[in-house]
Formats: sequence, C-alpha cells, structure tokens
Amino acid sequence: LACLNLLPNMRYHIDNMFLAGIIPGLRHLHLNEIYSLVAPLVDDFVVLWYCRVCYSKTPLHPKGKTVKCAIIPLVWELPGRRWKTDSGIVALLMYRALADIKNLEWWNWSVRTCDKHRHDAEQWHLAQNESKRLSIYNETGVRWSELLRLLYWDPVKFTTLDPMHALFLNGFRTHVEDVWGISTHIQDD
Repeated sequence: LACLNLLPNMRYHIDNMFLAGIIPGLRHLHLNEIYSLVAPLVDDFVVLWYCRVCYSKTPLHPKGKTVKCAIIPLVWELPGRRWKTDSGIVALLMYRALADIKNLEWWNWSVRTCDKHRHDAEQWHLAQNESKRLSIYNETGVRWSELLRLLYWDPVKFTTLDPMHALFLNGFRTHVEDVWGISTHIQDD
C-alpha cells in the first residue's frame, strides 16, 4: 500500500509503503479462516471511508487535511481472487442461467453486475444452514465476502489478476475489454 498524500518522489520509497497479503502456507485456508483475517481490515476501512481521518499536517496541506481511505482494485492470482471476493471463476464476470448453460458463445452471455453479485452474496449470507448456502453457491457461483460491507466496493470492477496470470492466461485482455469496456477496436474521439 502506498500513501498518496505523500509527495510523488516520497510516495513509493520503501519506508513509506506497506505490503499486505495472506499467504496460506501448506494448505488452502478455510472460508472461516479467511473471514477472520479480512474482517478486521474491513472494519478499519469502514471507519476510514465513512468517518474519515483528519491529518494535522501533510506535505501538500500544512494546515491539515481530512481524507477518506478505500480499498479499490485488488490484485491477485485466481485462487486468491476467489478467496477475497468469494466467487466462482465465471460468476464474477458473467451470469449464466442453468437453462442456457449449453450456449458456448460467451459473447452472448449476460454481464454480471455489482447489484446481482451483491444480491446473490446476501442470499448466501442470510441462508439458515450450510446445505442452503451450498445450494445458493452451486446456483450462482457467489458467496458472501467481508468486502461487501464496504458499500462502494464493486467486486466485478475492482477485482483484477496478477500480471503473470493476466498475461500468460490472457486474463488481462478479458478484464480490460470485457469488464472495464476498454477496447483497441473503438476509435478515440
């Protein structure tokens, strides 16, 4: 993490950055373990976004500055992305009705929206038991994520792949063109 309140020449100095990550070790973490690791971070960002923080002095604002802090795009490899956003691989980008699952023309699939993702995650979160949750996950490919407590968080647009997976598995092109809507095929004004 870099503090963007610092001057540009100081911003990315090693003493002014913080690396945050979850490394599972020899086994993948269980969902409950992930939640217990992410929940305190989300608690902090809820306060940092909604209540804001007042700094008495910064290099650009000697009289002080009140700021909001947010988690915007998260960058990780595919298994890590599924841990944080709690989505199946296709569920994050596209919504497939089971009745139409044999349609392999992905360009005709409906694009998943943040509202749809949040609705499905909320249904999973409110489910009364594990079997109902499994049923919802199997149908939608979505589970609850602590990040959804951040109302600005858009799991469809704010989730990216790390460079190795993005380049070697062509995930970057898919994310930029299909999710963000940026294409080299469209003429600039």
